[in-house]
Amino acid sequence: MSLPITSDPTLPIALVFKQACENLLPEAAFIATHIYDSELDWILDREWMILAKDATALADERFGLLYLNEEISQYWIHHPQRDERDNLPVASGKLVFAGRDDLRWF
Repeated sequence: MSLPITSDPTLPIALVFKQACENLLPEAAFIATHIYDSELDWILDREWMILAKDATALADERFGLLYLNEEISQYWIHHPQRDERDNLPVASGKLVFAGRDDLRWF
């Protein structure tokens, strides 16, 4: 089912996250949409991805919403399955959802 991003009732959450990322300029940030994404050990086990600037590994985790700063986003390796997702424009870097349409957050 196709759900345009402008009709997504959760768009305000994404827009607040976008604004926070643009103001704070983190190297990377994400919104967890799966229960295991919110476990501290699970999060800490992915710290290396940020330290290594591994945009591809971060993208492949399929976080509900993922922000990568300009530097890290340069290391995104394009692939049809990885790139098939909705995104929001940001002033610097990349802001991508996990998927598209009604599955954009998952």
